Amino acid sequence: MPSSNETTPASAYFRTDIDLPESSFDLFNRYSSIPRDAVLRHVLDLREKAWKVFKYPCVGACAFAITAINEHPYYNTLLSDVKTGKTLIDVGTGFGQDLRRVILDCGDQNVSEQLCACDLEERFFLLGQECFLDQGKLGVKFVAADLLEQRAAALEPLQGTFDIVHASYFIHLWGWADQIRVLTSLIGLLRKAQGSVIVGAQIGSWKAYEKDVAVTEAGRMYLHDEESIKRLFREVGTVTGTAWRVEAINWQPETRKGFTEMWKQHPTSTYIQFSAVMLASEAA
Repeated sequence: MPSSNETTPASAYFRTDIDLPESSFDLFNRYSSIPRDAVLRHVLDLREKAWKVFKYPCVGACAFAITAINEHPYYNTLLSDVKTGKTLIDVGTGFGQDLRRVILDCGDQNVSEQLCACDLEERFFLLGQECFLDQGKLGVKFVAADLLEQRAAALEPLQGTFDIVHASYFIHLWGWADQIRVLTSLIGLLRKAQGSVIVGAQIGSWKAYEKDVAVTEAGRMYLHDEESIKRLFREVGTVTGTAWRVEAINWQPETRKGFTEMWKQHPTSTYIQFSAVMLASEAA
C-alpha cells in the first residue's frame, strides 16, 4: 500500500479563522437555547477549556461544534429508522454533537433511550454536556471503551444490540490493519440482520494511501478513496462472516464552512461519506 509521512504538529490546527456553518448556529440556538450572536463566543470558550486537556486537531478546529451526520446522504433514512424505534450508537462521539442533532431533528419524539455514545475518553463527553448545556438532561447512555480491543469488557453487554453504527471522523485515525480491527468491533455491536448499517464520514484522498502522522496515538492513518473503502469492507466481511453493500461519495467541498482552510492546505485531501448495509451474516 502507498505510504507517506506527515509531521504537522497539533498546534497547527488551532485555528483563528473559525467560520461555523448555519447548522451549528441552528443546533446551539434551538437545542441549547444559546442566542445566535453568542454561539461563536461560547464555542471558542469551550475550545480554550478543551485544548488544555486534548490538543487534538478536531478541538483546535472546533469540529466538535460542526455536525457531520445531518449532511450525510443516508441521514433521512437513518432519522426515519430512529423515529420508528431502531437503535443507534455513535462511536468516537467526542462532544456528542451528532447525537444531539438526531435528538433535535426527531422533534417532540423522545429517542434518547435508543441512542448510545462511545469514546475512549469520558472527559470528551462531559465537556459536551457543558458545551450543549444539557447536564443531567441528555438521557443518552455513554460507554468508555477502546474499540481496538476486541470485545472490550465495557461493550460486552452491548454486543449485537444496535441497528445503526455512526462513525464520523473516526476510522481514519488508524492504518489499514487497525481499521480492520476497529471495524470488526463495530460489526460486533450490530444486530446480525439484513439492513443493519454502518454509516459515517471521514477525511479521505483522491487516491487511497497510508501515512505516518504526528497527531494520532496510532501514528498511522489510512485515507480512503471510494474503491479502497469498499475493499476494506470486503476484507472485514471475510473476517466476520458478513457481506456488505457499500456506497461512498468522495469529494472536496471547498466552500464547506469550518473546513475551507483545510482544503487549501491539503489539496489532495477529500471528504468521504460512506454507508455499509449488511446483506448477510453467518451468525444470522
